[in-house]
Amino acid sequence: LFQKRGFSPNDFQHLLSWNLKDLPELTQMIDLQKASLRLIDAIENGENIGVFGDYDVDGTTSCALLWHFFK
Repeated sequence: LFQKRGFSPNDFQHLLSWNLKDLPELTQMIDLQKASLRLIDAIENGENIGVFGDYDVDGTTSCALLWHFFK
């Protein structure tokens, strides 16, 4: 499948490798400060915070981690 889509063996290896140093800088996320300030306001005002994610291994795991963090 990868070969049919034009991936070379090196592309395939890079795609499936999990080097954390290759992750983008999280501070560059659009509206990160705006979202952070909104969460702080919600916590300070005792508001409910909804946690949504997709139903696969990383989605349920990240939702569970966030739920425990906010609880």
